[in-house]
Amino acid sequence: MTLRTSLLLFFASAVTAVIAFFVDWVTDDLKPGYRAAVEELMVDSAEILAARVALESEMKGRLSVEGLEAALANAEARELAVLNHQQRKTRVEARIYVTDAAGVVVYDSWKLARPGESYAEWRDVLLTLRGEYGARTSKDAPGDPENSMMYVAAPIILQGQLGGTLTLGKSARLANDIVRSARDRIALGAVFSVAIGLLFAALISAWFTRPLAQLERYAIAVRDGERAEPPPVKGEIGAVASAFEQMRESLEGRQYVERYLQTLTHELKSPITAIQASAELIGEIAKEPAAQKFTEHLLQESRRMRILVDRLLELSALERRGSLERREAVDLGAVVKASVDSLGNKARQQCVNLVIATLSPHLTVRGSRSLLEIAISNLIDNAIDFSPRDGQIEVAVTSQAKALEVRIRDQGVGIPDYARNRVFERFFSLPRPGSERKSTGLGLSIVREIATLHHGTVELFSPAEGGTEALLRLPTEQAALES
Repeated sequence: MTLRTSLLLFFASAVTAVIAFFVDWVTDDLKPGYRAAVEELMVDSAEILAARVALESEMKGRLSVEGLEAALANAEARELAVLNHQQRKTRVEARIYVTDAAGVVVYDSWKLARPGESYAEWRDVLLTLRGEYGARTSKDAPGDPENSMMYVAAPIILQGQLGGTLTLGKSARLANDIVRSARDRIALGAVFSVAIGLLFAALISAWFTRPLAQLERYAIAVRDGERAEPPPVKGEIGAVASAFEQMRESLEGRQYVERYLQTLTHELKSPITAIQASAELIGEIAKEPAAQKFTEHLLQESRRMRILVDRLLELSALERRGSLERREAVDLGAVVKASVDSLGNKARQQCVNLVIATLSPHLTVRGSRSLLEIAISNLIDNAIDFSPRDGQIEVAVTSQAKALEVRIRDQGVGIPDYARNRVFERFFSLPRPGSERKSTGLGLSIVREIATLHHGTVELFSPAEGGTEALLRLPTEQAALES
């Protein structure tokens, strides 16, 4: 799914959800609000009718509804031509019933209740006889069971005493129809609003994603090595395009240097090999001490150049990998033992005691065994070069939480303050004790690259009690699988 489609769907979903909530909120509030307005009019009408019945009853000395009955009969006989909210009204549809002070029906304009029937339990009558506001809603509209009737009662006061109740009933069908019509109109407006919102979303999405598409095409061209101009966009995306252009220039420069360096190192291997072979032949022929001395020096420097070339090629290959293509379970303890065994002769030649101090069981990591052996061997080899005669190097492998730690500690002079932040720089090397000879300055850089490929870290520091300690920290096999 493209970014444009995702933005459009997100915007459409958000707008639809908001409008749907708004429609439900408005329509849910509309119906009770409209019914409250109708109920207020019914209250006024019921009070007026109750006052008319009371006036007539006081004149006759008893509860009388003759005048009310005659007025309703006359009103129901009239033909109406009223258009109310798109609905034509042709007759009076109100229901009026009257009860005495005991709640017994004495009159019902719709004749749904027989005279003498008790309505004392109906809420409108019951509450009004108690002196409270009486009203109810019931589904008892004749011939229309789906619609409800709204009833409002008013007290009939005779000579200061409660003489009965008058209830005015009105079908809620018109209110329901009005609310339904309003809901339909609001829903139609919501659909129209969503359509307009989607149109604007499409335009905004196109406006926003167009420069991103240009930036994508530019990035693909850079990836494929084509010469391309950055897209002419401004703002934040323009800043990203500018950063891409700077990255392209930097990468092109770095790739040129790397290609040049690889070509140079490959070309150097042949003459170095020839020089080394010639020096060995001269050493066999020349017997004079001076010639032997110069020959040995020539061999030593040619070997150093060979090591430098091999290390440069090795480091370049590591940097190009970016990640390990294949990972396997590696017994870190076995790797450490192999590295110690391979460097044992060199340690003995320099009168250095190389020992494994701690080797915890079940030390497994995921990665490349050969690369890990190179990293650990480089660290041990570095410790041997900086160890004093009759010194000791301790190698410890321990498990710490979700990481395995390889610690290699020597008894040398430690790391000078000026070199603490530079020991992992390429071509930076400290003079070896005694000979003052320097290495290629690439060993620790290779160790750092291998540690990074294994999602680990490497540190070099000088403990307070002296010497130098190298710490290689690698995630355990389980931690690597979980990540």
